[in-house]
Amino acid sequence: MREIKVSIIVPVYNSEKYLEDCLNSLFNQSLKDIEIICVNNGSTDSSLKILNRYKNSDDRFIVISQENKGVSDARNIGIKNAKGEYITFLDSDDWLDVEACEKLYNTAKSKKSDILLFSHYRYSKNSVVEDDRLLYLSKMLNGENTTFDKDYESILSSPLGLCGKFYLTSLIKNNSVCFPTNINFGEDRVFFINACINSKAINAINSPFYYYRINTENSLSKNSQNSLPHSFKADELIRNLIISADKLSNKEKIYETYWEISAISLLLLWNNCYNSISKKENLKYLKMLKKEALNKNKSDGYKLICKAVWEYKTLFIRKLLEPIIELEFRKNRFVLYLFNRQVINLNSGKIFKMILNFQYSFLLRKLRKEVKKRKIKVAFWYYEPEKWSSIESLYREFEKSEHFEPIVYLSGFNKGFEYITQQGLLEKNTKFLDNLKVNYKILYDTKKNELLPIEDFKADIIFYQLPWAIPKNQGVVNAAKFALTCYVPYCYYSLKSNVNYMTDFHGILWKYFVETDYHKEEYEKDYGATNCEALGSVKLDNYRLINPKQAEKNWKTSKKRIIYAPHHSIEASNFHNMATFLKNGEFILKLAKKYQDKTEWIFRPHFVLRDRLLKYGLKTQQEIDDYYKQWENLGKISSSEDNYYEQFITSDCLITDCISFLSEYLPANKPVLHLRSDNQAQPFNDLLQKITEGYYQIYDNETLETIFLEVIINGNDYLKDKRTQNLELLKIDKEKTTAEKIIEYLEKELGVKG
Repeated sequence: MREIKVSIIVPVYNSEKYLEDCLNSLFNQSLKDIEIICVNNGSTDSSLKILNRYKNSDDRFIVISQENKGVSDARNIGIKNAKGEYITFLDSDDWLDVEACEKLYNTAKSKKSDILLFSHYRYSKNSVVEDDRLLYLSKMLNGENTTFDKDYESILSSPLGLCGKFYLTSLIKNNSVCFPTNINFGEDRVFFINACINSKAINAINSPFYYYRINTENSLSKNSQNSLPHSFKADELIRNLIISADKLSNKEKIYETYWEISAISLLLLWNNCYNSISKKENLKYLKMLKKEALNKNKSDGYKLICKAVWEYKTLFIRKLLEPIIELEFRKNRFVLYLFNRQVINLNSGKIFKMILNFQYSFLLRKLRKEVKKRKIKVAFWYYEPEKWSSIESLYREFEKSEHFEPIVYLSGFNKGFEYITQQGLLEKNTKFLDNLKVNYKILYDTKKNELLPIEDFKADIIFYQLPWAIPKNQGVVNAAKFALTCYVPYCYYSLKSNVNYMTDFHGILWKYFVETDYHKEEYEKDYGATNCEALGSVKLDNYRLINPKQAEKNWKTSKKRIIYAPHHSIEASNFHNMATFLKNGEFILKLAKKYQDKTEWIFRPHFVLRDRLLKYGLKTQQEIDDYYKQWENLGKISSSEDNYYEQFITSDCLITDCISFLSEYLPANKPVLHLRSDNQAQPFNDLLQKITEGYYQIYDNETLETIFLEVIINGNDYLKDKRTQNLELLKIDKEKTTAEKIIEYLEKELGVKG
């Protein structure tokens, strides 16, 4: 009798369209010691015929037929008949990587894991996207087993559904772990958490062996109109499992953590089911969810649920009134129908901007009176020390002014990083700002771990450091209630304007201080922008602030001084996709070593490059540390505390794929080896196209070394005249800094300067 290492359980119901893809992925598994238990759940199409064909050609396929008793019963039948050392589940419209069973078995066996979690792809006709929710847990465990009691927060934050689970069969059978048959939504969560509670060794690998097909007609996980009541039943079962588990030491906290995650995920599901849930019964369960949230005193979850209840009531009423009157809210559009005839069609974006402009006019009139009595408080919303150079000149100029009082509003980030914690960033920022001796307030409550609303820190004028990652309660809409909102670009904007987020941020500001007339004309033409003022680039003011003696301290020798500055957009899904680090990062390091007797280097990576390499599994933590250490041995790794304009002006060359540096480095009038991506997602604007004509375009490593030798080592900089000519494109005012011109503009608006 052959040894069976893995049992794959496949419930089947009317899956003829996708079934062969599923079964072929199992037939071709590299691990041959498997059994495939297919439970035909009363199919009325040709599914049973397909199953029998595989069964007759391969004795590893076992077919069990029964009347349709539901997917949970089918999976329980599969468990009962399983003879493998391990069990995994596969839906009949999904499939597995051909090496899945072999790699999962070997990993689970070598690590002695009861449960091995693995990631999956979400597959549709048009895309294949990896689910990365297991990334943190797999990195945290680093191949070591854990228990549910010890790491419940991370485990509950991983996918709780069916796919991506590899179980020791004895764990399941000895503890009578089974799928509840009285619910058809959330039953996989009940099974998984029950197994976790009884497990002594849980492990995770971030390897996507499972292909989860979405948007299929007969998907076993297709959303049901009755998902809310079934989810409540699932939560009740999970609560009983947790509370009755003697192995768990913090039962109430574990259940509260689960409930918060469950409630929020359910609301996300609900928002994706607009047309399938117009049932009065569901409103009852949403109200129950709201009541339970209130009892648990969960502020964030409670707010979300209150919003969902209100939206559901609105939806329900709209559905009832649809034959008579219908309101439609599109992006920047409000439409009203009466008896299916359109009677009103308004641009809601224009109306919103009219309201904002009225607010700004009122605030400006108010400040014109206030400026005669006191200094106007100017705040800089800020959280990235690497981008301090974009506002420093302006902040310092405000300090000198008799009419203004500057302050920094230090926020936390509104997105996740792999290696930066909120607390860590705040500590880094406060130290940085203390060294700069600037006045600041922290817009983050470290005790409650939450970002504070900007209206709690009233200012008269607010400059934003960045146009994205702004928490909603600190955004322009909230700030515009009491302050004139402004923005100076954190980088020299170089892409076509269709990626400039005008409608989401820039277009609703009081003033957007753009770099050149070119930018202003483009935004006015493409967006009808009326809030742009072209006064120059605050970033380029940094060249005037440079102390020559201080700048020289960036370098140790008088060799050829080279800066290598790689961008972070390495992943294929990135908005820019301009980075070339994966293609030439290692090569440039070798080049630096090869010519270290003639060169000195500063390695200035984008500050989130390390995070991206970790997040997308492109390098391990050890590999990244080793890479950075090698650069440190060659010269210097630039940090956020460094003034990179000092480095620019004293360098001999810049090697980069970062587009903002292409304009910012031009005043240094030194050669640039511009690393070009083959897959750049967005085109350059006309201004940058002209600027790059004075740079050396690099598409491959062979060309890189050839140009490096000729231009840098041998000093044949044959594009210098072109760069000198291109300097005129930046329109740098030799008499006044941009910061001075902005303050003059504001003083004029406030009526204190003619």
